[in-house]
Amino acid sequence: MFLLGLLFVFVASGISLLWIYTGGHLDQRSIERALPLITRDVDATFHHLGKKAEEIYMESARTLGPYAREAAASGLAAWNMAAERGRATAEWIGEKLGPAGAAAAESAARAWSTAQTRVATGWEWLKPRVWEWWLAARPYFQWLGECIIEQTRAVYLWAEKNLPVYYDLAAEKTGQVVEAVKAWVK
Repeated sequence: MFLLGLLFVFVASGISLLWIYTGGHLDQRSIERALPLITRDVDATFHHLGKKAEEIYMESARTLGPYAREAAASGLAAWNMAAERGRATAEWIGEKLGPAGAAAAESAARAWSTAQTRVATGWEWLKPRVWEWWLAARPYFQWLGECIIEQTRAVYLWAEKNLPVYYDLAAEKTGQVVEAVKAWVK
């Protein structure tokens, strides 16, 4: 879809250039006279853009070059330090825990694998049942929504009639909560 849009932009740009360079006359003679001019102008524009890009690249390489070299050196030093500490930690674990640590790690890996398998098996068993429940319950959701609206309206009318003092306070607080939620969502 993106490529189709890009194609449309290019075709529309080409037609627009033809229209502008021919003065609105799209006959063969006008187009033949306009094509060399369009080619020259497009080439000049791309040449200018290429020069600008090269200038920007050279300027940024000159300005950012020392920082990039310093960042690369710092990153390499950090990588080497992390590798050295990782090796030292692995040696310490090997010395201190030895076979018991390896056995515990292997046992934890087996337990994790078993848990993953059981969850996957359970989901495969549960998936068709959940789908059946959803298909059975879906027609009742509109009815449920209507019941909720009806009961909420009944409570609202009862509160408005029987609790006028509390109703004003509740309405004000509800409005504040709604505004707070709207502000939080934004």
